[in-house]
Amino acid sequence: MFRGRFIRGASSWLENWSVASGARNFCSHSELPMEKSRLVQGVFSSVAPAYDLMNDCMSLGLHRVWKDHFVRRLRPVSGMRIVDVAAGTGDIAFRIWQREPRVSLTLLDPNEEMLSIARRRAAALLGRSRFSDSDHGEELAPGPATSTRSQPAGVAGTMRFIVAAAERLPLPDALFDAYTISFGMRNTSEPLRAMQESYRVLRQGGRFLMMEFARVRETFPLVQQLYDAYSINVIPWLGERIARDRHAYEYLVESIRAFPDQDEVCAMLERSGFREVTFEDLGFGMVSIYSGWKLE
Repeated sequence: MFRGRFIRGASSWLENWSVASGARNFCSHSELPMEKSRLVQGVFSSVAPAYDLMNDCMSLGLHRVWKDHFVRRLRPVSGMRIVDVAAGTGDIAFRIWQREPRVSLTLLDPNEEMLSIARRRAAALLGRSRFSDSDHGEELAPGPATSTRSQPAGVAGTMRFIVAAAERLPLPDALFDAYTISFGMRNTSEPLRAMQESYRVLRQGGRFLMMEFARVRETFPLVQQLYDAYSINVIPWLGERIARDRHAYEYLVESIRAFPDQDEVCAMLERSGFREVTFEDLGFGMVSIYSGWKLE
């Protein structure tokens, strides 16, 4: 009985919020891809300065544990070429770098404000004398995307930053050994196209690894109810007080609820060409890690 009342109340709340605030439904299937992209960029430009602090507050620090586990699953080794898409402020990329600095890392994000924070973090991590904001050597691809590269002294690895969208990667075919994306796929305007692009830029034998918010399993009904209540009530409240943008975090909740469940995501990856597709639930299914391989 409680569960039914809660779900009806949550649905009513989302509907009333959309009407009262005049907000667009970012996740609606009727939303034009370019329009959704523009709206999402506005969200991330607004919250960029408080983004990392909000992640800590919303997840009570759990996102750090999940991201550490994600990079352990990647198992980066010397010489790997890795593209981290929707890289944001660089949480995944810098964990990869700290685990194995002799890799070639490309950080790609459509939002300049978020990527600027990643650049500053790279400068702090590597030291000003070991970080350059100018390009040297061969470009990955021509086009309007802006990029920078660093090459720490005595280390074979490189780091490059590109402003671009996951649905239209300005990168050559079959270039990378691994493609990572963390909490970014649901923000793309066309997730299936983004998955197909990831397949295109991976070499044969390359690996796709994604972490994304998912669906709490029905076998944990109490956890499901608590998680829904927390998402709907607490996350926007935190967004209002910490990031000064309640609507941005109402979008976050909406985007999680609208994104396909674990089985649907696996089916989309298989349609994109990936094989040996699997997923691992974390936190009762609040988050899932998806893995797939380009075998042909």
